[in-house]
Amino acid sequence: MFSSIIVGWDGSTASQAALDWAATIALDRPLVLLHAMGGTPKGSDYLSATSERSAQRVGLMEVADAVRLAHPGIRVETETVQGAALDELGRRLAEDALVVVGGPDAGIRSPWTLGARLAGRPGRRAVAVVPVDAPAVRPSALVVGIDGTAEARAALELAIAEADALGASVRIVHAWDVPAGWSHGFGEYPTQADIDVLEDIHRELLEDAVEFAGSLGARVESRLEMGPAAEVLRQEGDSALVVVASHAAGGLARFFLGSVSHDLVVRPKGPVLVLGT
Repeated sequence: MFSSIIVGWDGSTASQAALDWAATIALDRPLVLLHAMGGTPKGSDYLSATSERSAQRVGLMEVADAVRLAHPGIRVETETVQGAALDELGRRLAEDALVVVGGPDAGIRSPWTLGARLAGRPGRRAVAVVPVDAPAVRPSALVVGIDGTAEARAALELAIAEADALGASVRIVHAWDVPAGWSHGFGEYPTQADIDVLEDIHRELLEDAVEFAGSLGARVESRLEMGPAAEVLRQEGDSALVVVASHAAGGLARFFLGSVSHDLVVRPKGPVLVLGT
């Protein structure tokens, strides 16, 4: 599980949604509000009480006070820095930290969101993207999308630990479909018997994940669903936290995360956590 939670703050509705949601999962962990103002640091800013940096720092403290009032006992820290949000939040990515950012505004379809850029960073790092309309409630379930890879197993292990801390259930979901080029490869369309065999293979993959969860002492639910993985996971609604692994290979490919995780973070229906590889 995570030892700290870092929220990217810029005063927008999206960052407020991210903060409201992150506060529900903070528990006794430090909740750090990070405001990256852009630009480059200037020594005089540290001395001038009237500088923009100082004003923003005071404003962020007021935001922190509001969080403490709404969530008594929560530990809230603030940090105001000059620099790009992508760079400053990227520097704070760590194995034991969860970075939380707001999702894109409704109607905006861009692959270059802050969440996608952060989640595409190399290393075992975790980034959560929270849509603007996500309810500020602690997740009742952590839903893990698995595909039989070691990366997905790591995401499942993380979800189990975090669910235990949050008192949430764990649901393992595996989506499958008939390969688009299957009919061309075999020279004929697959029969129902062929599809049944393929479904059995995917069911075994799901059962292996359930068995692995059991080896960790976790009791989980599972669901096998036919259809595109991102769409199947979106069906889980906005009260669950969807957890997936990034499968990017490196270089430019890593920037795009992998099709499923990338699709989820640029069009989130509910909170989505991506574990980097």
